[in-house]
Amino acid sequence: MQELKKYYGVLILGGITAAAWLSPLQRLMHPKTWFIFAFFASLDFLVHTLAEKGLENKSENFIQFYMASLVLKLVFTLVFTAIFLYLYPADRKVLVFTVFAFYLCFTVFEILIIIRKLRRF
Repeated sequence: MQELKKYYGVLILGGITAAAWLSPLQRLMHPKTWFIFAFFASLDFLVHTLAEKGLENKSENFIQFYMASLVLKLVFTLVFTAIFLYLYPADRKVLVFTVFAFYLCFTVFEILIIIRKLRRF
């Protein structure tokens, strides 16, 4: 059960996304929203894996691992957005809004989880 707590953010955001997809807010979302969500969920898994790797040795390397995960997340998001802007040029504003919203939400949940882990030290 303790292992699943780090994925509560993904589950909550998935529920919010599903509710928005079924509401009139769907017009504000990109048609490939679920693919974008899956991309950010996999990035979230990568960030948590790197953060846990940094916390293994009593947090000696935590800052380096966490900063590396942030840089990787930013670079992957920029590349992903550039590819999607090239593939779907008609929905540029909606795509950028959707990617930014997911990036912001996943970052907030990531920070909350990291802060909870650091309180134990």
